[in-house]
Amino acid sequence: MRVCVRRTCRSLGTRSSIGKMWKKGSDEVFYPPGARPITSDISSEELIKNLKILICALMDIEQSEANADLPVTPLTYLLTSSFLLHHRSKDVCLLVACCLSDILRILAPKSPCTSPAQLQKIFKFMTKQLSCLASTNKRRYKRSLYLMENLAMVQSYSICFDMEEGDIIIIDLFKTLFSVIRVCQSSSLQEKVISLLGFIISNSPVISCKLLDTLLTPLLKTRKDEDNVVKDLVKCLFKQTACFLEPHLTNTSI
Repeated sequence: MRVCVRRTCRSLGTRSSIGKMWKKGSDEVFYPPGARPITSDISSEELIKNLKILICALMDIEQSEANADLPVTPLTYLLTSSFLLHHRSKDVCLLVACCLSDILRILAPKSPCTSPAQLQKIFKFMTKQLSCLASTNKRRYKRSLYLMENLAMVQSYSICFDMEEGDIIIIDLFKTLFSVIRVCQSSSLQEKVISLLGFIISNSPVISCKLLDTLLTPLLKTRKDEDNVVKDLVKCLFKQTACFLEPHLTNTSI
């Protein structure tokens, strides 16, 4: 279940402002003031500049069901172009992921596209970018934290519950965040991770054996201090979601 959350709107927070202030480019994509069309032949520097403008504009749009018909579908498909999802610059990829997470937030509880394959591509890509939470680069860390907070704000991963490969994506999310916690042992980050993963466990219609294995594996590792950090996090998850996990554990031989 995705939720609606209201943000304070500053300059570009309404449907009419997009219609009046955002301009349609030659590629049929609407761009905010100051942004140029995003194409595969522009430099990384120019691409980063335009993505920053786009993020600033998107974060100013209030999340509301009334935004369901905003003209962001062409933008969504542009952001999932191969030249962006496989760009050599980590900064470009992370900025693209932040843009996509904002689109998911703005349109919640609606989906930005109807293609299951496109949605899977989006969530696999965003999950991969969450690994930057372990980065020592402060700029990348802040952006990846913004990405995770956006995804958690309207529980975007609940879309994966109905996907054919949804379980694979969710398991990858758990593994990615466990790896992050091993490196970045921030208590505030751990709380955010527990909140995000706890919601998924509590609301998932099915807890697969593979997801249970992913949860239980850290409890069996005791050799390294960083493993103990993940073990403590998993224990908190079990405590928080015990009533949802217990029936599955009872029926699973481990």
